Amino acid sequence: AVSVAGALQAVIVPEAMQSAAEAAGLTLLEDVRDWDDEALRASEYFGRLHRQIAVEQPVDMAPKLVDLAVMGGLYFGFSASDKVKDHTKTFAFLDDNAVIFGWNNVLGEHDTVESFSGLNACMIPADHGCNYSVLSGFAGETFTQKTEAADLPAGPRHTVCLILTDGDNMQWMTSSFTNRNHFGSPLRGEFPMGWGIAASIDTVAAPMARYLFENMTPNDEFVTQISGVGYTFPSQWKNKAALAEMAAQLNAHMKNTGASVAVVLDDRGFDSPAPDTLLSQPDIAALFYFDYGNYAQLRGAVRRVNGKPLISARYRLWNNRKGSSPEEIAASINAASKDPAKVDAYSLVAVHAWSGIDENGDFIEGGNTMLAVQRLVNALGEDVVLVTPSRFAELISQAE
Repeated sequence: AVSVAGALQAVIVPEAMQSAAEAAGLTLLEDVRDWDDEALRASEYFGRLHRQIAVEQPVDMAPKLVDLAVMGGLYFGFSASDKVKDHTKTFAFLDDNAVIFGWNNVLGEHDTVESFSGLNACMIPADHGCNYSVLSGFAGETFTQKTEAADLPAGPRHTVCLILTDGDNMQWMTSSFTNRNHFGSPLRGEFPMGWGIAASIDTVAAPMARYLFENMTPNDEFVTQISGVGYTFPSQWKNKAALAEMAAQLNAHMKNTGASVAVVLDDRGFDSPAPDTLLSQPDIAALFYFDYGNYAQLRGAVRRVNGKPLISARYRLWNNRKGSSPEEIAASINAASKDPAKVDAYSLVAVHAWSGIDENGDFIEGGNTMLAVQRLVNALGEDVVLVTPSRFAELISQAE
């Protein structure tokens, strides 16, 4: 019903409201009560649906994302199979560089992203998203970051950059991202920190972007997450020309939001040619790399592409992960190199958005993330300095 309403630019009327709709002067255009996905695909309406934007959403999640789908004439479907090949078949009708809003808890995160990556497509986590038909009407705004780079002390030091994860989660960006655990924390602004935001927030939810940019402090900096216009594994794209086009689209979003650093989450893609394609764009000055499963798998490895750095996370602040508590990370950093001419003296820390401190002071899943960050910061030695993402990329570019 949602897909057909989008194709017809029509109103969806439940059976119980049919007589009221007709009394109001509406005309029945199509009765789809007995249709399934196969019937939709066999109909004349399927060919009218958008080929570069779609929604993956189970019926019981409606009305979320229904407004966006009807407004845009989008396919509104769901692959309930636990097999990647079935999921890929469901969305194979889309063109290269398609963007799919929603989520798939049946197939799981990794396999869903892998499936879309094999189709040269990106996913925007948004299954709980509301009002995007309205919010997307404000596209066209550009934003300026208030970030300021503080002077660094001379002499030995270890330089740290903190990046909050999961900014690609558009539904979170437009709802509880501003709670006291995250961007709404009273601790925000006390120390330099990077905040991941969805690359396409300037077009999908510009009013929310405006709020974030208006309320940021000089110690805040926004970076785009994750991997491109949406969540994808760039190294698994089969069409390299499509990847180059996606990189250009990402560059445009970053230019609109004043971001110079993008975060890539890939599955063993650090040494692939994909990061080189992204870094070829003029407004992407650096990439921060998190590997799927263990964001800090590569322990701070760095490689350069035409003078631009690709920097892997050295640590992950994540509960129930070995060596990943605030105290353990602080101890490792305090004992690390303090030679600013060496890449070993730089640590990128991925701050897991769903880990934090509870009311008992324990580091748990779902606790206050910013309290965990504060505990880490307070445990760092005097010869450890915190910087924002663009400053971190600039400094590490000069190291060996």
